[in-house]
Amino acid sequence: MKPNSAQKKRVPWLPPLLVLLLIPLTSAAENWRLEVLGGSAYHARTPLTIEQQGEAEIDLDAKYHTRGFEAPPYYSIRLGRWKEDRAWELEMIHVKLFLANKPPEVENFSISHGYNLFMLNRAWEKSKWIYRIGAGVVIAHPEITVRGRRLPEERGLLDEGYDLAGPALQAAVARRFALTEKLFASLEGKVTASYFDVPIRGGSAEGANMALHGLFGLGYLF
Repeated sequence: MKPNSAQKKRVPWLPPLLVLLLIPLTSAAENWRLEVLGGSAYHARTPLTIEQQGEAEIDLDAKYHTRGFEAPPYYSIRLGRWKEDRAWELEMIHVKLFLANKPPEVENFSISHGYNLFMLNRAWEKSKWIYRIGAGVVIAHPEITVRGRRLPEERGLLDEGYDLAGPALQAAVARRFALTEKLFASLEGKVTASYFDVPIRGGSAEGANMALHGLFGLGYLF
C-alpha cells in the first residue's frame, strides 16, 4: 500500500515537531548536549492480538522488521542538560515496525511513519561511559489493512493518523568521542520495552515490543 503525495508531505514532520515543542527556551549554556543519531533495531518475537468486530480473533507470535536505513529512516533526537556527571534528557526514537509473518487475513501491518518513543531519561557518566534509563510513551502511526478493510489516514492526533498507543521503557549505554571542543561522535546500544494498542478498521491491534537498538551519530555541546 503506497501513501499518496499528500501523506508523504505531512506525515513525517509531526514527531520531530513534537520534540521541538518539548525543548525548553533557554540561553545557551555549557551543560547542554544535543545529539542526532541513526541506526536500526532488532525486534524479539512478541504476542500480537488483532480483534475485528464480527470476526474471529487473530493471535500470533509476531516477528517484526525495522528497515532502519530505508526512508523514512530510523533516528533518535536527544537533548540533555548535564550537571557534573548527571543529566536529565528528552529523547525521541523513531522506529518502524513491519509485521513479517502476516496471517492470510492481514494484507498489511506496518507502523512505518513512526513507532515513536518519547522518553524522559536520567543519565550519568562514569569512566567515559554514559548510562541512561528512561520512561515515556509510544506515539504510533499505524498503516493496517485486515480482511480488506484499511484504516483511514485522516484520523487520530491532529487528523495526521497518529495515536497515543501506550507506555515505553529503555536502558542504554553509550560512549562519547570528542571531535572538537564542542562537537563529538556517539556510539550507543539500548534495549526498549513497550506496549501498544492501536486502532484498525472495525477493531484494534494490541501487542508488546522488545527491541535491541544500535545507534551512531553526532552531538554538540552548548
